[in-house]
Amino acid sequence: MENNCKRKTPVYITMEDDGTDDSEDLKSVHDVTLLIGDQRFPCSKKTLAENSDYFKAMFYSDFVEKNKDSVELQDVDPSAMDIVLKALIIKSPDFTKCSKILNVLETSCMFQFNSIRDQCIEFIVNHWMDCNTFLSVKSVANKMGLLDLQNMAESLALWNFKEVKKTDTFLDLSTDELISYLDDDRLNVTDSEFEVFEAGCNWIDKNPDERLFFSLNILKTIRFKYMSTFDIKSMLHYSSVRDTPQSELIIECIYDIRNDVLNESCVVCNAVEDDDRGDRPESPHSPISFSPSSSFKFIRSFKRKRRTTSQCSCFDTCTVMTAQKLLDRNKRMLPMVPCFVGVLPMKNKDLDDDWTQRNLVNERISVNDKNKCPYIFQWNGSEPDPIIHLSKIDDGPTGAIGFKVVVKDFNFYIMGGEYMMGYGTWNTSIWKYDTLRGTWEFETSLTAPRRHHSACILNDDLYIIGGIGKHRVMLNNVVRYNLMSKDWETCTSLPTALYNTACCVYKNEIFLFGLPVMCFRPDTNIWEEVNDIELPGNAAIASAIADDNLIYLITMDTSDLYCFEPYQKHIVIEHLGKFKACGKDACIINNLIYAFGEEDDHQIVEVYDIDNREFRMLWKSKSEFIVINQGYGCFALPKYH
Repeated sequence: MENNCKRKTPVYITMEDDGTDDSEDLKSVHDVTLLIGDQRFPCSKKTLAENSDYFKAMFYSDFVEKNKDSVELQDVDPSAMDIVLKALIIKSPDFTKCSKILNVLETSCMFQFNSIRDQCIEFIVNHWMDCNTFLSVKSVANKMGLLDLQNMAESLALWNFKEVKKTDTFLDLSTDELISYLDDDRLNVTDSEFEVFEAGCNWIDKNPDERLFFSLNILKTIRFKYMSTFDIKSMLHYSSVRDTPQSELIIECIYDIRNDVLNESCVVCNAVEDDDRGDRPESPHSPISFSPSSSFKFIRSFKRKRRTTSQCSCFDTCTVMTAQKLLDRNKRMLPMVPCFVGVLPMKNKDLDDDWTQRNLVNERISVNDKNKCPYIFQWNGSEPDPIIHLSKIDDGPTGAIGFKVVVKDFNFYIMGGEYMMGYGTWNTSIWKYDTLRGTWEFETSLTAPRRHHSACILNDDLYIIGGIGKHRVMLNNVVRYNLMSKDWETCTSLPTALYNTACCVYKNEIFLFGLPVMCFRPDTNIWEEVNDIELPGNAAIASAIADDNLIYLITMDTSDLYCFEPYQKHIVIEHLGKFKACGKDACIINNLIYAFGEEDDHQIVEVYDIDNREFRMLWKSKSEFIVINQGYGCFALPKYH
């Protein structure tokens, strides 16, 4: 039976909408057909040229295609081109049902459909890109020369390593892509370097026949110096190590070096039989750098050189040198920058049209009452640099007081504060700012108005502690908001009301440095007094920060710096010295404590080097340039590019 239901070929042109839908009229307008494989795309040269510099040059310059009625295109995904051409007509295409958005992006870039390219990028950035796609987006962006998109995808892929390494995209990386990713000093390894090793093993297991040889290259990416000896020994149980003699030897050697049992002077074990000498490398370089063509010969050499006698288990010189080279690798350093909340005088602000037209006058206040603009400042190495205008807290009739800013990953959250003390004008919103995308988003509303509260983020929970509420009532209640589920929960209240109280997160617990010092354990939902932490003269704490080992405290009036290790039977509080300026803002990055304070009308930035145990002043300026909003927020923000 003859099939009379033939599929019509769409025509990709733009026409004035006259209310008709005559396919014959449309066909009469098209004057070129794009040929991709066995598919045909009837188009209008004028439409293509108006939307693409590529086709504009093709049809309106001296190219042979100028007078042709069909053009064949090579290496193009026809389904992607179909979407691109339809998008020219729709103008506002819906990419939500597009399963090959990266192919569409690639096609729009190849043929210079710039408006479609920009719409693709907007959709990818705001709606499509996640842990499953960071690496593939980076790859396509790099190929197409989309630097901003590439940098964003790379930043997210490096920061979210814990999740990215579980994805199919990671397991499908090429060898070069894998090694480049795992070797990056900026990789966010949250637990230990064993994570990197396991990720590499999972990649090998996806295709062991072709990938096993590269186990040595994966070892090269690992910082063995910062692994426990238990983890190093555990590596020997993995098939990718057992099945590769070089890898097994090197890991055993590293283990012995870390345990101080290596006997490098053993003549018996370092001796090589005569028939091995022809197989040995000519120079004692790391076996990791050997080319694949020499791998078989090198593996045979390793097999025979290992434990040449039954009385000793030492290693040959080449293995020892390779192991030592891997142990000498420096620690990974996340690219963090210290940030704080401050204000700029309004005369220093480049006012945009929307801001200048804002009505700042009402019956209670004058415009002069609002003469400063809140900003996030970052320390750029030479001076504080205002990077983000806190416009969402700057929408009130006056400057807000007592709000708080905290950070998680690339996002910071701003919450609370009061605009007009005594008049009940509050900021009851929590706003999120995405530093990569440069966008504000309403997160949620506070359960009750408050200012001068404490706030911190533990895992995915935002804790809001104490503060001052309506009618200037001091608060002892504690609430937490889950950033993933978007749910609020009431926690156990403090035994006493507190405000402007320093707090920090240490090993999944919250320490609150009021009188007395309190510790909150989320698993039990209990606040406990920590009675054995006592500073000289019961000094008030201005700032509390923590690293993996210690908690550091800066006193309120004297700017003394102390440290201690919690959970000890007898806690010893060590005095490390003092900063010159008084302040409540401090954060720690790569064993440097940055402190932002004020002294004699000067704003001051200082640093304490934990390793060298020394204080340094980094910057000093007059207060009219910037003013640090003491206690409103100070944190380390990731910045890859």
